[in-house]
Amino acid sequence: MLKGEKCRSKIRWKVLYFCKQREGVDLELVAPDLNEVEPRLLRGRDVAGLAVAVALQALLAFGAIDGPWPSWPSTLILNPTTLAAALAGMAVACALLFAPGWSSDLRVADADGRVRIERVAVGRALFVGCWQGAVLGYFLLLASRMEALDGAAILRCIAVVAGVAAAAVLAAARFPRVYPGLAFFTAVALPFFCYVAAEIHALTPSGSLGWTRAPGVASEHLRTLVDGILFLSPGTAVFGALRGQLITGSEMGWPGVGFFLVLYGALGAVLLLSAPRPVLRNPPEKAEN
Repeated sequence: MLKGEKCRSKIRWKVLYFCKQREGVDLELVAPDLNEVEPRLLRGRDVAGLAVAVALQALLAFGAIDGPWPSWPSTLILNPTTLAAALAGMAVACALLFAPGWSSDLRVADADGRVRIERVAVGRALFVGCWQGAVLGYFLLLASRMEALDGAAILRCIAVVAGVAAAAVLAAARFPRVYPGLAFFTAVALPFFCYVAAEIHALTPSGSLGWTRAPGVASEHLRTLVDGILFLSPGTAVFGALRGQLITGSEMGWPGVGFFLVLYGALGAVLLLSAPRPVLRNPPEKAEN
């Protein structure tokens, strides 16, 4: 026999209801157990965040064609020739900034105490990534009417943004407290470090010959380091996928994009497998013989 009653939920539902009494018989309303409620793939805040991301990209695209309002000065109207790059940057920014709102616990505990990976959280991360990539692809198709864009470049951008958005949601769920710092470090600090390193290298005697023509083993190692950082950073990676090469001149075609997705997929798997076990404040009681 079980000693006492199992506590199958951390939160007890409190239901306020009014019922009529018919001939002394009370009509009772029983609250559902929290563990028996199936989590939804998209919550209200998820839909709101996706809608805001779409609205920001739509406003950006509309501002490139014509000012949102006629009273706007011409300096605030985006140049149509840079619309594709601006849309790609906006998509990456939305994916990184809105990731904490789309995240949830990666591991949950069943009623009997077994811990498992929350499949809904993984599905939500994949859906958000695919949605962000599809939205960017749509607006890039609109931008291709004002700027010559290759179809392969659009597909590469879709793949990179989808991978970044999915990995950002998993990272925000795994490290909720330090995620803003991680996002700032990868998206802003690392490219800025590359810029400073390139400027310092240009002041040296060998660097004065140019970034790609500078001789020496040290210059070659520095170019490899900078290319690797720009390849892994979300913003510079999506720009490289759009133009077919990084800002340093290194190629960023389909092999590079495929390797980028493999690395970010491996990162997502590591985040899932290393997720902490949930704390069971009320563990199930063991049966007595």
